[in-house]
Amino acid sequence: MKNILILSKISSKKYGDSTRPYYLGQYLSSYYKIIQACKINKVEKRVNYIDMLQNLSFSNPLKLLKVINLLNNKIKEEDIEILYTHQLLLSFIGVFIKKKNPNLPFISDFHTSAYYELLNEPKKGLKQQLKRVFIRLIEKHVARKSDIIITVSTETKKLLMDYYLVSEEKIKIVKNGTNITSVYQIKEAIDLNLESYGIKKAEHVLCVFPNPRDGFISNDLALDFLIEIAKNIENRNPKIRFLVLGGGLIPNNYPKNLIFTGYVNDYNKWLNIADVCIATYPLKAVCGGVRNKICDYLAVGKPIIATSESMRGFDDLKKGEHYYECNTVASFSETLCHFQENEVKNNAMKKSNLEKRFVYNWEKRAEELHLIFRKTIHV
Repeated sequence: MKNILILSKISSKKYGDSTRPYYLGQYLSSYYKIIQACKINKVEKRVNYIDMLQNLSFSNPLKLLKVINLLNNKIKEEDIEILYTHQLLLSFIGVFIKKKNPNLPFISDFHTSAYYELLNEPKKGLKQQLKRVFIRLIEKHVARKSDIIITVSTETKKLLMDYYLVSEEKIKIVKNGTNITSVYQIKEAIDLNLESYGIKKAEHVLCVFPNPRDGFISNDLALDFLIEIAKNIENRNPKIRFLVLGGGLIPNNYPKNLIFTGYVNDYNKWLNIADVCIATYPLKAVCGGVRNKICDYLAVGKPIIATSESMRGFDDLKKGEHYYECNTVASFSETLCHFQENEVKNNAMKKSNLEKRFVYNWEKRAEELHLIFRKTIHV
């Protein structure tokens, strides 16, 4: 087995920016010996997680240099044959490791374009402008120095090609997925204490949206848009309830049809009790595409109502067949108010989405990544 060193931000929470490297690493261990330099210390299945990347930032170059030296030593100790880095800061570190080890294949994974996200942030001012210039230079440097770039969507691939003149052949697409052994359709009765949230399953239409308030601007923008929708629909259809899953601060003012569950242990059960799963990311709430929560919705076979930004990267899914696209408060409200009237279409959507769970799963994504490694790096 070849030895791979993965640099990632995996932490104890294992969601957000931890999800992609965690599951890809888990399933890549069927083909390689995996060492993950990250923010936790443990051995799990065939993956060795080493806590080496705490409190890193571009503003602390001395800490970065120290980590680079430690990683170079680890590469020698473990006879590492492939370096696979996730996101901009850790891929920037990868550039220096590549310089020290010129024969080591260096593969960077762009979950998104950090520069593109900055362009769409609402913040203004000189500090933000300088940040954009700096991030664009770093991203360009990483893109040019990587042997192979992995990204999550056709849209992000095109951005990197346009911004940094990277060749099309250098960029490979490996989309996100879900873990279908833990997120799956439940056919039997589901035991959840919905009454404590004032919910009566037989009476209410349940719209589920996992959206932790974790400091990500896109999640904040999605929540703002959802609150507008909930206000608009509150009097029109009092049966509709919006369930927001995940921890974090709860806004001071929000309509009564919006329910914040906090962190939930039985995530799969909460998805399965939904009548419809929603995603309310407005056009400015950009990311790399192929959001993990949409993959979760497919795995449980639920109808989806979402904005075009929420569905970015799902180029094999069709509007009207796999999801309802709604980009305004009015269209979202109208679709939800008439949702139950479209039983035939909704049932067809459930079936179409459930079939896609075999496409959008992490085991398949790891296999795609393995084939890229074999073909491009000859492993």
